[in-house]
Amino acid sequence: MIQMRPPAISEAAALSVAGADPVCYGVGPALVVAGSAATVVIVSPGDHPGVSGVQDSTRVLLPGETGPSLAPRFAFDGAPPLHVFARLDHGCIPLGTARCRGITTPAPGHLKDAALELDQPISRAVLNAVRPVPAPGPVSGVEWVDSVPDDPVRALESFVLGWFPADEAPTAGPASPGPRPEGGFRVAARLPLPAPVGVPVEAR
Repeated sequence: MIQMRPPAISEAAALSVAGADPVCYGVGPALVVAGSAATVVIVSPGDHPGVSGVQDSTRVLLPGETGPSLAPRFAFDGAPPLHVFARLDHGCIPLGTARCRGITTPAPGHLKDAALELDQPISRAVLNAVRPVPAPGPVSGVEWVDSVPDDPVRALESFVLGWFPADEAPTAGPASPGPRPEGGFRVAARLPLPAPVGVPVEAR
């Protein structure tokens, strides 16, 4: 079954859901509008796990601190409806209503880092639009396999350079004294060594 995402609406139309006398707030990268009828939250798209934006089909993170005038809008009970939208290039996609499930209180009457839970999970089509999957990076070729039977040293060098080009390889620290390896072996010599099992990374 093909899942259709709801049509995008203008940001003005999304903000009108808040009702009369709207007051706009910036909370982290999000826009929050408190009106007489509801609270509207507009988040930016993107995948920022544990930081901000749409996390999955039911969770939206709202980083940043709200003042005492906005904090009651995120109360679990008794607050006006909370409508969540995601802002895309061609408009805002409605994600539905939500409740605030997790907050911190850095000071009386202040909230920070609200975790919103959508009342209904969004579809995969909507999730793909508001939390796009990044394009995969380049993958090393397998031409080095042809050199394994006749020239395994060359094959190893080609394999290393395929994943770690000489001009992009990470540096583990100052070069050790002695003859300098060439090509892919020079790159491999610069890669960080794994930490011994059971030894904290800080102790390396």
